[in-house]
Amino acid sequence: MSNPPIIHPTTTMHTCLAAGSMPMDIVQKKAPDGSVRRLYVHVGGTPGNVATMLAAQFGWRAMPLARFDGSGWGRRLVEDLERYGADTRFVSAGGDGGTTLFVETHRVDRDGNPKISYRPQTPRGGPFTNYRYLNKKDVPVFLAGLGADLPDVLFYDQPAAGLRTLAEALRPRGTLVFFEPPTRCDPKDLAKALASADIVKASSEAYRDAAFLEGLSDKLVVRTMNKEGLRFNLRGAGWRTLPPVANPDFVDGEGAGDWTSSALLAALSRRGLPRIADLDEATVADCLREAQETASRSVGFLGSKGMLEDRFPTPAAWLDPAQDPAPPPAPPSGPKKEKAAPAPVDCSRGGTMFCPPTPFEKKTGWTVFLAGPIGGAPEWQKSVPKLAEKLGLEGVTWLNPRGKHLSHRPQVEWETRGLRVCDYILFWVPEQAKPADKPYALTTRMELAENLARGKRIVLGVDPDVRWMRHAKFLAERYGVKKVHATLEECLRALKRELARRKPAERDVDGPAWVAETLARHPVCVDDLARNQLLVEQWNRAFTPGDVVRVRGDLPDVDASLLPLLNGDIRFG
Repeated sequence: MSNPPIIHPTTTMHTCLAAGSMPMDIVQKKAPDGSVRRLYVHVGGTPGNVATMLAAQFGWRAMPLARFDGSGWGRRLVEDLERYGADTRFVSAGGDGGTTLFVETHRVDRDGNPKISYRPQTPRGGPFTNYRYLNKKDVPVFLAGLGADLPDVLFYDQPAAGLRTLAEALRPRGTLVFFEPPTRCDPKDLAKALASADIVKASSEAYRDAAFLEGLSDKLVVRTMNKEGLRFNLRGAGWRTLPPVANPDFVDGEGAGDWTSSALLAALSRRGLPRIADLDEATVADCLREAQETASRSVGFLGSKGMLEDRFPTPAAWLDPAQDPAPPPAPPSGPKKEKAAPAPVDCSRGGTMFCPPTPFEKKTGWTVFLAGPIGGAPEWQKSVPKLAEKLGLEGVTWLNPRGKHLSHRPQVEWETRGLRVCDYILFWVPEQAKPADKPYALTTRMELAENLARGKRIVLGVDPDVRWMRHAKFLAERYGVKKVHATLEECLRALKRELARRKPAERDVDGPAWVAETLARHPVCVDDLARNQLLVEQWNRAFTPGDVVRVRGDLPDVDASLLPLLNGDIRFG
C-alpha cells in the first residue's frame, strides 16, 4: 500500500499549537525465541502525533508546546519533532521538564494470536510517566510572547490547570480549541476542559460511558467507535452516525484516532477553517468522511506513524538499544530533612480525625476506622465529623485512610495499625463517582471479610445503587452484623446507639492478661508485630475506653508503643 500524497491547504497555511502528553514511542517486536527487535522510535502521544501529522502530511505550521527533561531522550524528542517539520520554538529540554518513554511490544501468543503490550517508563528506567505541562501562572507570559501571532487551532489532551487556562484565554480571541480527554481524569477538571473547547473527540474504547458528551450544545462532538464507524453531534442537534471505512489490509490500529483528528482539521482547513457556529451537518459529514478514509489507510501500517515511515525513517542509531542515551544521573542523595507529620484535625464536637501520614499513638476515647473504597469513590470521610456532630455523636476519634496517600507499604502499615486498635470499623460503600483502575470496592470487600472473621465490631452501609455487594452483605449478616444500612447517616445513627449501649464498668483481670505462648500459635501471628497488634485488638474488644481494669499480675512483653493504645484505665495489684 503506497502513502497518500502530502495534502496542502488550498488557502492560507493554518497553525496548530499542540500541548499535552508527548512521550517517545518505542515500537518493537518480540520473536518466539524471546529476542526483541525495534521497529520505530518516534515522538508519540495524541498531541505529539497530531502535531507531526499536521506538519508532515498536511503542510500545517505545527507548534508543539512541551517541556522535556535534559536527558538524552529529552533531546531526541526535540530532534524528532523537528524531523517531522514541527516548529519547536515552544519546546524545551532542561532541568524543569519531564520525559516519558512508551514501549509498545508486538508479539504472537502460543495460539498464533497477535498481542500488544504497553509499558511507560522514565529515562532512568522507572515504570512511571513523567510529563510537565504549562503552569497556570505562566500563561500570561506565554500569551504575551505570542503577541498577535495567535494559533488558528489549540489541540490538547490533558485537563491540567495551565492548559485549560490557555484554552480559556485563546478561544475568545478566535482560536479553535480541540480537546481530546484522556482515559482517566478528575470529573471536575474534565468538565472545565470540555467547556473550553469547540471540538471534543472521544473514543468508545477509552470511554464506554459517554454521558459526559451529552448536553454540549455549542460544540462539534465526535465519538469514534472503531468497527462501528463514528458518531457526531453538531451544536446539540442530535447524533448522526457515519459507517466505518474498512481496510482489508489491516495491520495495526494504533494511531488511527490521531489520524482522524489531524485529517479532520486538515479537511476543515481546506474549507477555510470555519467556526463551529457556521458549520452545517453536511460539511461536517464530508470532513469526517475524509478523516475516516485517512485513518483507514493508516491501519495498513504498523505503528501510529507507520504511514510516514518511508519519508521519515527512524535514525538507525535509535533502533539500536546499545546506542540509547545513558540514563541521567540520580539526584544528589544528601541528608533528607525529616518533615513533621501534620497534626490531627480537631473537628470540635465532631471529634478528631487522623489521616496518613499522621501517626495514631494514643487512645483517649472511642476510636472508629472509616473503611471503604478509595479508587473511584467520593471523599465521604471528610463529611463524617460534621454529620456526627449534627446527630449528637461527639468526641469520637476517626481514623481516615484517605489522607495524603503514601506509597504502598507505609499506607498498608498505617491502615493495618488503625484497623487493629480501633473499637469499631465503619464500612461505607457510596455510589461510584468516577472510573477506577480495578473493580469498584474490591479491596473493601476483602477487608470486610477479613475483619468479620477477626471478630471486629462493624457497622456496614452500602448505597442501594452499588452492584456486586450481595455476597458481602450475606457474609456480614452471617457474622452478626444486624443490618446493612442504606445511607451514611443511618450508619452513624447505628454507631451512636452501639456506643451508648456499651457502658463503662470496673473489671478485674487475672494476670498474665495474655498467654503469649498460645497467641504465638495463632494463625494471624506471622511475626511479632502481628502478635502485638492481635493483643491490642483482643484487649480493646474486651474493654471499653471508660473501663477501670485492675490487673492482678503482669502484662506480657508487648511493644511499648502499643500500650497507650489499650482501652481503659489499667491498674496493677
